[in-house]
Amino acid sequence: MSWKIKSSLLIFALSLSGFANASDIQYFWANSFNNPAMLNSTKNQSYKLGVLGVKANFSFWGTGASGLNGRATSNTSDFIPYFAGAYRVNSKVVVGLNVSPPYYGNYDIGPNPVTIYNGTASTMYSSDISPQISYQATDKLALGLGFDAVNFRDVTYDFGLLPVPEAGVTHTKSGAWAYGWNVGLFFTPTERDYIGLYYYSKLTPTFKGTSYNNIAATNNFSITGYPIAASTFINYIRVLTDKWMLNMIVSYSQWNKLKTIRANNVATAGNISFTLNANNTYNVFLSAKYQATDKYAVLAGVSRDGSDIRNDTRDILTSTARFGFAAIGGTAQVTKEALVQVLVGYGNYRNSPVIFPYGTVTNGHLNLSATAVDATITYDI
Repeated sequence: MSWKIKSSLLIFALSLSGFANASDIQYFWANSFNNPAMLNSTKNQSYKLGVLGVKANFSFWGTGASGLNGRATSNTSDFIPYFAGAYRVNSKVVVGLNVSPPYYGNYDIGPNPVTIYNGTASTMYSSDISPQISYQATDKLALGLGFDAVNFRDVTYDFGLLPVPEAGVTHTKSGAWAYGWNVGLFFTPTERDYIGLYYYSKLTPTFKGTSYNNIAATNNFSITGYPIAASTFINYIRVLTDKWMLNMIVSYSQWNKLKTIRANNVATAGNISFTLNANNTYNVFLSAKYQATDKYAVLAGVSRDGSDIRNDTRDILTSTARFGFAAIGGTAQVTKEALVQVLVGYGNYRNSPVIFPYGTVTNGHLNLSATAVDATITYDI
């Protein structure tokens, strides 16, 4: 297999794979959850810089925890950078570093009187710093191993305290480091068929920070009981012709470990627990690549994801649903070494029910739509 084909496979597998996932805070992945074994598709050195732009529109209509009926909306946008690099040590070993934003969320409803006691704003940003290594065990089989150091920052959840309206909006802000590992293999049974199998371990962060409102403040706020799901991925790539390539990824995430989230030392409120009935989820992703010329190619893909939180514990700002996503874009080989890629995607869920969570009178429906633009430049030596 030529290095040109190997490089094309690597770029194709990472271009759209997992570009959308509706599991709560995992809306968009930019080079996240890659197969470490595929580092051996690198010829000598490879470096990628990217930025993901996300614009999300969110709305709730129905009865909030306040008992009022109406509508609440959130419109947010972000630009999230990421980086990946790989270096060939010898004919069998490649080392790499992947810095990606695997978990993201940004809602800002504001102190809407309908939903103030459900929540006013929620954010989460993250960076996974993942050194990885790949070993070419045989001509047909590569193995990979990586370490994940995930930094969660600006983790916020703001809400009104129903029994204490004079407290106004209670703000919480925290962060955490969590550590895990990833492992994978990449098998080439024929010159046109490629199979990947890889796994990312569960993370167990403990978030620590501050909480305050109009009448109290604490500097020992924390969140516990929020494990981030372990995920397994199966990837199949088929080279149909010199111009056409197909890609399929099926992933399985173990969100059923998410049982009870505990917010400790909340200003005025003290300790609060949230019981969640979380499901494991599947994501199915299909994509195609058409190499129009030596310099230009077209990419397109679709994704469908399940919902990890069941209706009876889904609240307004802890919402997921079956999420559909589609993306299209292209690549341009601007020089012998440099490849530019741009992808544009859109996804949504509609009419996701919220049914009396945590004993409140909240009852209504949620919509989410998101537009994403992912731009990268890859430099291969």
